[in-house]
Amino acid sequence: MRTGAWMPVVPSCGHADRIHHEATCDTVVRSRHVDTGTEPGLASRLLASTDRRIARDGARIVRLAGGRPVPSLSAMILDLLDRGCGDDAGADVLRMPISRAEVASYLGFEPETVSRAFAALKRSGTILRHGWATVDVVDRARLHALSEV
Repeated sequence: MRTGAWMPVVPSCGHADRIHHEATCDTVVRSRHVDTGTEPGLASRLLASTDRRIARDGARIVRLAGGRPVPSLSAMILDLLDRGCGDDAGADVLRMPISRAEVASYLGFEPETVSRAFAALKRSGTILRHGWATVDVVDRARLHALSEV
């Protein structure tokens, strides 16, 4: 079962579906029988770990949904990179799996606002653009800082 971050439903980064405004996430809940009698405290550690992941995913939802354009777009770029939409060489090069209109719809902005947010990130030296589909993250630390504003 998956729960968590507010992201477009993209089965893989190679082919995108239409955006659905629903929660999906990185938190995976697995069922496993564990004899807690042989390992004291295991159940409470597992519960604490699950709580941290749920809190992290809840924070992602808040960051992405309906905030300001640049922080929302920054968070989305980071989430897409973390989800494996970067290039195969391991560099911070994002292959956008969805269109500009879909990004705008997903973030709750007009397409022109998304374009202005991309331009602001480019002017600040945080990203480089190579057409719509390719975003080169030049300064990941700055992008992370902008995503939490």
